[in-house]
Amino acid sequence: MRIIVRRSKFTLNPDQFLKKAGYAVVISRKSDQVSYSRRLAGGLYPRFHLYYTEDGEAITFNIHLDQQKTASSYSGSRHKGEYDGGIVREEVSRLKQLMVQLLKNNS
Repeated sequence: MRIIVRRSKFTLNPDQFLKKAGYAVVISRKSDQVSYSRRLAGGLYPRFHLYYTEDGEAITFNIHLDQQKTASSYSGSRHKGEYDGGIVREEVSRLKQLMVQLLKNNS
């Protein structure tokens, strides 16, 4: 699921926003790609997994729920992510509310 915000309306630093939202930095060992996760319980899974991209005026937050570790196989990997659903929609709603709250406090 995606959240798309306009840079002119979203004056927060995306990295700092995600830290305030409870997300931790994850750096892929294979690709050095930076992403963010927020655990739902004491273990590594389930967890929300989030990437963001900046393209001109748009910042796109792309979020899904990892139920368990990705399974590797000879043909690549099989992802166990949930990209829609009630729990993902609730997290998107929580992030949007936090964005509004933080933007009001920065004004």
